[in-house]
Amino acid sequence: MSSSIFRRATFAVALLSLVLIMPFAARAQVTIEVHGGVGYTAVDVDGWSQGTAVNWDQFAVPVYAQLFALQVGAAQLGLEVGYDYFFYYEVRIPDPFFTVIRGRDVEATRVHAVARLPVGGRAFVEAGAGPYFFDGFTNLGATLAVGLPIGLTPRLALPIKLRTGLVLDEDASLVPLSLSVGLSYRAGGLR
Repeated sequence: MSSSIFRRATFAVALLSLVLIMPFAARAQVTIEVHGGVGYTAVDVDGWSQGTAVNWDQFAVPVYAQLFALQVGAAQLGLEVGYDYFFYYEVRIPDPFFTVIRGRDVEATRVHAVARLPVGGRAFVEAGAGPYFFDGFTNLGATLAVGLPIGLTPRLALPIKLRTGLVLDEDASLVPLSLSVGLSYRAGGLR
């Protein structure tokens, strides 16, 4: 299946999921969050670049939005749409006359199913899984986070998360680790 068809199918499934859960969400508490963070990506740069990297930077930037619209017991279930900047590398391209250096930013968009469970007071753990859409190919991945919301008002909070993940790739898997801060808005009934 081509990456473009897979991407369209994933977005269609995400949209259909939203349509199906919205009747339940209209009667329940809905949480909408946006996050931004910084971090580091552990990766075999030479394996990913399929060459010998001459320069690289593993600084990572995740940006994402989450919608939690379904409650099952203590767990909140929802969808996440995001962008990840994983790292940058340069490789030397063989050329008989010149030194040719090619640089590449490794980045992807993603759509994940996500679940959040409260633990000990206000803290929570969160897990998500789904596809990462790179330029020309798609890989599956998962995330795991621990977080603590700092309440601003009964409906607004600043969630702080420590998050890691795994993006599976046949050449070299990515393991991002980041710290993010977000803004959370709760609509519907308050607990």
